[in-house]
Amino acid sequence: MSGETVQATAHTQILLAHPGAGKTQFALQQLCEVLETDGWPQVWVLLPNALQEQCLRQRLFERAGGRDLYFNLSFFRFNQLAQRLLQMSGSRSRMVGQAGRLGILRTLLNDLAQEDALQVFGGIADTPGLLRAIADFLDELQRNLVTPETFAAAADSERDRELARIATRYRAYLSRHGYQDREGANWLARKALADVAVRRELAHVDFLLVDGFDQFSPLQASTLMQLANCVRRSLITLPAAPGLEDGVGDRFRQTLTLLHKYSTQAPHVMSLPTRPQAQRQGLQQLVA
Repeated sequence: MSGETVQATAHTQILLAHPGAGKTQFALQQLCEVLETDGWPQVWVLLPNALQEQCLRQRLFERAGGRDLYFNLSFFRFNQLAQRLLQMSGSRSRMVGQAGRLGILRTLLNDLAQEDALQVFGGIADTPGLLRAIADFLDELQRNLVTPETFAAAADSERDRELARIATRYRAYLSRHGYQDREGANWLARKALADVAVRRELAHVDFLLVDGFDQFSPLQASTLMQLANCVRRSLITLPAAPGLEDGVGDRFRQTLTLLHKYSTQAPHVMSLPTRPQAQRQGLQQLVA
């Protein structure tokens, strides 16, 4: 972790601070400074959920003296961000919901069972519990940037080989029929960032703010750092637990390491001073 002052500038900045030390307040200050510059700056804000968005909008409203309208300010969650990037790339894929996914998996597992390709899962191929578990497994592969081919090559048991067959058949089915599930859309959005036309459009985004997260999946981290490399300036806030990296702070440390892993240009890491006395009592108890 760096002890650099928060005034340091870089194309991509990562701000570390103890929970309650003022990360969002600093981010809000940076956001307002960009919004108040001349030239209609374009700003993207990535947050983990709708509640975080509502809170940040309220704080922005209060800080701006009641001003409730900003142009070129867009709020996203990761799934919404993926949809925007896919639109920019001209993707024509249709989204399939959870019920549709389970229906597709039921059909594919029955087909594999009839082909005598499921010795482990064949007897329970159409049970709802297995279908949901396999859907979760497929999502986990995507989040960790593991292709069905990579998983198949590493499979060392009949169970894993059957899961690899299911994953391969499922992805092929979606591709053949022009469908994507949620994690598949996130995967495609990451690939879209290599498109010259998408990168050209993203170059007009003046500021990317990422706040409220305490961890990212490899897919999210890779997408985020590629996106940060496309826009003009970005700020990512992350919690830290100084001195506790081997315990409660290990997840925060791993998240920072993951962002560095997928950075093509080294981000500048900053830190805010830890002021435990300024924290709300509930936050202190939560960290402890």
